[in-house]
Amino acid sequence: MDYNQCSQILIAEIALLDKIIAVQQTLREAVIKREWTDFEEQRVILEEAQQHFENLEEERIASFEGQSNWTQFYTAVARLPDTERIHLTELYRSLKLKIYKVRSVNDSLMLYLNEAKSTVAAFVDAAFPDRRGRLYGRTGAHVAADMRSLVVDAQI
Repeated sequence: MDYNQCSQILIAEIALLDKIIAVQQTLREAVIKREWTDFEEQRVILEEAQQHFENLEEERIASFEGQSNWTQFYTAVARLPDTERIHLTELYRSLKLKIYKVRSVNDSLMLYLNEAKSTVAAFVDAAFPDRRGRLYGRTGAHVAADMRSLVVDAQI
């Protein structure tokens, strides 16, 4: 295990996760405020950052001698001198905390979107009681209601 390489990869992953968190929060705020002007650009930035993170993860796993989970990581790091071991374990803990933060921000956005979808579905059911959630395709067959294609055009 190369200490310097492992350290650099962990630092790069942590910095990238900070960027991902910032973009996720920007996307969340844009969705909540319904500001769609830079939404697609932010989404592309997020996808590129996620791809870069996946590449770094592959490098990290390779540099840690294939140690992909935390118990194997700590076993491998235990062989290093104290200062290097302490530094790498602190970086690794920080990485894990950032990953939890990314999940939290993502889950928060998904919760908001699911609540908004439920609200719109309830509104459509109330506004169009004759449909009662039943939608029919071009052939006349019953299709599941998919709220992704609903567009509301309103100007305040």
